[in-house]
Amino acid sequence: MGEVASKSERDGLAALLDSDMEILSVGISTGGEAEIKMAKYDPRRRITATTLDSEGAEQVRAKLRGLGLDDRVTVSVEDVAAAEPAHKDESFDFIYARLVLHYLNAQQLEVAVTNLYRMLKQGGRLFVVVRSVRCEEARRPDNVFDPQTQMTTYLSALGQQESRYFHTQESISGVLERHGFTIDTITQFDEQLSPSFNRDDGVWVANDLIELIAEK
Repeated sequence: MGEVASKSERDGLAALLDSDMEILSVGISTGGEAEIKMAKYDPRRRITATTLDSEGAEQVRAKLRGLGLDDRVTVSVEDVAAAEPAHKDESFDFIYARLVLHYLNAQQLEVAVTNLYRMLKQGGRLFVVVRSVRCEEARRPDNVFDPQTQMTTYLSALGQQESRYFHTQESISGVLERHGFTIDTITQFDEQLSPSFNRDDGVWVANDLIELIAEK
């Protein structure tokens, strides 16, 4: 099976305005492809793409160098849930956080959203996609749920034990609103996702996603 078209990636790219010049992409979710598309659209744009995966970061840097886009996209290994934001207040016009915030437990998420709010310019927008409690992996009877962290530990499609915060619309919109964001749109839909960083292993898993756009 080839690569599956991603509605959530298309929606995130479509949400960008021509005036969005400084962009933060949190947790590179498609092997750098989304960031490459952002940069190609307008050579004036500057994208900061972050990940905790140092090996993945170097793969994306090499891809960007090969395309001559390394002057437009900066790849950084950093933690959005660090105690202090990695960037100055009001640094970005748009923040793209597709398929990353569900890796954070409830306590980490509060810190991350605080950081995102601070780093976003007034009037800027935040695009978020997280996996929902309706995902098949979230509903298996042998899963272990921690009510304190809101994390569910489960066996993934690749047979690996993993943990995620599977969200409801109320849980993800609620944390954003608590930290000052205004929700513009929120939708929920099914999408096939690849567990591979580069989406190149041929494995695709049905997921139920929550997508929203919020404004500062």
